[in-house]
Amino acid sequence: MVCSPPGSLVQEIPSTSKELFDWRLTAHHLRVPVLRKLFHEVADPGQLQELNLAEILDWTASVLNRVDRASFFSRFQETHAVQYFYEPFLSGV
Repeated sequence: MVCSPPGSLVQEIPSTSKELFDWRLTAHHLRVPVLRKLFHEVADPGQLQELNLAEILDWTASVLNRVDRASFFSRFQETHAVQYFYEPFLSGV
């Protein structure tokens, strides 16, 4: 695994990697402490069962594993990651 620049949200996996996304390991790759803690809490086995999240996270991982990483990361700009999330979210308000 290759580390991304300081300040990155996650440790970068090379776009050519064949490594599959595993939501169970996500907390280990998040660099922002509050996001890491939040994901760790949600991924707790008790929470997964109580909230019925395991199947949904498995479906999500399946979708993410179909993404062409090279194509995605050639256009993705981490400095705009907040806009990628918030602009569609706020447009629905």
